[in-house]
Amino acid sequence: MKIPIIFFRRKCYLLILIIILIVITPIYFYIPIITPPKYVSPDEVVNYYFCNLYANRGNLYYADDINNISAGAVRPRGTIYLNGKIITAKFLGFPLILGTFSIVIPELVRFITGLFALFNIIMIYYFIYDLMKDQKISFVISALITVSSIYIYWVNLSMFENIFGCSLFIFHFRYLIKFLINKDLSYGILSGLFLGLAMSVRLDYVFIILPISIGTLLIYFKFSIKKILQYKTQIIISCFIFFLAIFPILLLNKQLYGGFLTSSRAYILDNNKKNFFSYFYDFFTIDNFNNFFENISNIITIINPINIIIFIIGIICVLKNVFVV
Repeated sequence: MKIPIIFFRRKCYLLILIIILIVITPIYFYIPIITPPKYVSPDEVVNYYFCNLYANRGNLYYADDINNISAGAVRPRGTIYLNGKIITAKFLGFPLILGTFSIVIPELVRFITGLFALFNIIMIYYFIYDLMKDQKISFVISALITVSSIYIYWVNLSMFENIFGCSLFIFHFRYLIKFLINKDLSYGILSGLFLGLAMSVRLDYVFIILPISIGTLLIYFKFSIKKILQYKTQIIISCFIFFLAIFPILLLNKQLYGGFLTSSRAYILDNNKKNFFSYFYDFFTIDNFNNFFENISNIITIINPINIIIFIIGIICVLKNVFVV
């Protein structure tokens, strides 16, 4: 018992966290290791197929002659039939990025989510430390996330884009905070890069990432336009890098759906709404708002209220103590 005590006394919290990650790694990769690449969820099936399709053929669609007489009726769930092509109805960034990895090492594609999950924990550690300047707090938060059953569950669903997209979001936000603290352009470039990649993987993150990021900037600069304009060069360069990161997805949208800002959602929901906003068409329906509040109610019921109180207190502490210009 002396070795762990020595580690804590010397504040080797990062080393302890790395040891925990090494121990839990087999659990993170449990399903990809023990099972063949066969999936029950349509989402994973579609993502895995189109990852391999991109790696082997360099595109994210395929044609099936039988659909010439069946009007696209013969196709997997989670795809759409458009202009003689069968196309994924999900997010394009995930199969594009993982398919690129798969070109180099095909066997790696099922383990990318787990690898990013491990890097994500380290990034969370540094992110919390940048905010709170306390290794102990950073360690406790990171360690709790590492062993969280929810986190382990989604990591093992390796062909879902949830953990992968979440990791890219954390990378973006960590470098955004570093940019605000250090005023270093390199951090602004990395922040823009990971923002573009995160939104490529999960376009609906526009509801999460952009409000948080813009809100963080406004809070940090105390809603002063003059202070924001002092860093306009860095912000413009960061936005340019963001555009470069998401530009391949815009090109794919043009190739597959007919417009840079057109998504598969436009054809799933309403053929007359083929633009960027049609992707979010169903988000603003009454049924969705009812489901949203119902889900929030279920979450509050399931999760211990103490955790919610701690979360709210944490947010208040961050906003009060960190963003001081």
